[in-house]
Amino acid sequence: MLSFTAEEHDGQVIPRRHELLAEAPGSDGFAEVTFALKRESRPGQYELIGTADRPPFRVYWRPPADLAPGETLSFVATIDDLRGHRSATEVRGIKVAPSAIEFGIRGATVPVITRKPASVSRARAGTSLDLKIEATGTPPLEFAWLHDGRTVPGAVDPLLHLSSLTEADSGRYSATVHNREGTAISRDFAIKVEP
Repeated sequence: MLSFTAEEHDGQVIPRRHELLAEAPGSDGFAEVTFALKRESRPGQYELIGTADRPPFRVYWRPPADLAPGETLSFVATIDDLRGHRSATEVRGIKVAPSAIEFGIRGATVPVITRKPASVSRARAGTSLDLKIEATGTPPLEFAWLHDGRTVPGAVDPLLHLSSLTEADSGRYSATVHNREGTAISRDFAIKVEP
């Protein structure tokens, strides 16, 4: 069970954050670790907790306001060693204990991705392709697109239009949706551009 505690300072109750820590053996200290959360109630969606780019690889996590008691969570740490190698580890089946402590912005919800791009595996060079995502959550919602883990410059709308496709457009795509309560990340989906 994952339980939460708080401390009081001058009459203010301040929830304590949880430390998440990952080891990256064999990385020589040159790595980036991305920490994410998966909720059993939101399959196929991750919530970004944070990144660390030097040892000790750790972040401090504050639960979002819409995290329900009894929810089952998984924590994921993805390690990129900056040499092209990626691995991930996951801690599953963690239940959230009931708590009277309030977190985050009262009534706010982390974005929930309600529509992901269709699973496109192949596309022809020279053609166009539209990738669209939809989400709900406390406004305003901010969108971003990633190609092979790197931000697509200027892609800040729910629709990503790829025109005149080339082989360089092949790869893994994902989208993020952010608001003041958190960031949701879609699963990766692959596109292969063929002549």
